[in-house]
Amino acid sequence: MTTTTLRAERDALQAEYLDLLDRHNEMTKERDDLLADKGRLEEMRLNEERDAQEKADKLAKEIATRPAPAQPVWDDDEPVAPPQPTATEVAIAAVKFAPAPVVAKPVGVRFRVSLVPVVVDARLLPEHFVERLPKMAAIKSTFCSGYKEGDPLPACPGVEFRVDKTVESTGRAMF
Repeated sequence: MTTTTLRAERDALQAEYLDLLDRHNEMTKERDDLLADKGRLEEMRLNEERDAQEKADKLAKEIATRPAPAQPVWDDDEPVAPPQPTATEVAIAAVKFAPAPVVAKPVGVRFRVSLVPVVVDARLLPEHFVERLPKMAAIKSTFCSGYKEGDPLPACPGVEFRVDKTVESTGRAMF
């Protein structure tokens, strides 16, 4: 491959990466808008509940001032149906449990994920990981080999692990 071909391939990958980044930003904005709608709907529900409580209090005062009926009638034979949710509560439930938007995976690009140990305090390291300097090869072979994206980060005193994620071509991209 020539340098020009490699540069063109790199430029195409960078353009595709920027497109994916734009799509990600759009979906993040869409998610933020949905969360804002959820907050607005929640506020509307609270207002409706407050208004209903005020009406109930007003009605209770009004009933308390009325004279008692001569003979109360009770109908305990029929079960009471639960109250129907308001339109606002239905809208909140729809937004609350809506699935997160899924970004389509691009063809020809994948992430290489690896675990990178960062020694924050060599005094806290177990003795078999320390020479005059920390034994990074021993730390990597013990904790980092076999790591896959999504696995929990290992714990070791004196070492801080971070996930290093880089973009690489799978060789299937068509330009």
